[in-house]
Amino acid sequence: IESLLPEKHNTLLAGTTGANKSIYAMNMGMSLANNEDTFLKFKINKKNLKILYVDTEVGEDTMRRRFQKIKSYLDWKPDANDRWNMLSKKGMLKDVIPIIRQYIEILKPDIVIIDCLYNITDGIDMSKNNHMFSILNKINGIRDDFDVSVFLIAHFNKGNHKEGLIIDR
Repeated sequence: IESLLPEKHNTLLAGTTGANKSIYAMNMGMSLANNEDTFLKFKINKKNLKILYVDTEVGEDTMRRRFQKIKSYLDWKPDANDRWNMLSKKGMLKDVIPIIRQYIEILKPDIVIIDCLYNITDGIDMSKNNHMFSILNKINGIRDDFDVSVFLIAHFNKGNHKEGLIIDR
């Protein structure tokens, strides 16, 4: 997507709780799968892209409700179902990356949307760069091994909102 989603790159959308990051990402992915011409007036440059949307946060019921709501606003084409896939967590997962890799091998998507970053980090302190190397290397491995674009959703550090946005947060 022109200026929003570069091909074969990792992209991160971050924001605070309630900013509708998940809705944005799902709507973007569904627009791609549905072969729309634009997303938020940005040109979609490629058609027939297969999308894998991975939820690690809200669960299957909420994910499906969101899908149905967004679908009702799009002129959802029947063949879009062949290009759109969703995967949702069940219970607590210690390391979801091998599961994501397994589904990528099976489904062969062009774009993988992972919602959200902190649930795939196994509880590391994401404020420390040296702690992030491991997870970022795994994400780079997904991108490189499968030749896909990876779109990640992340929260700003939760809690202490009264402190406002501080570079350390």
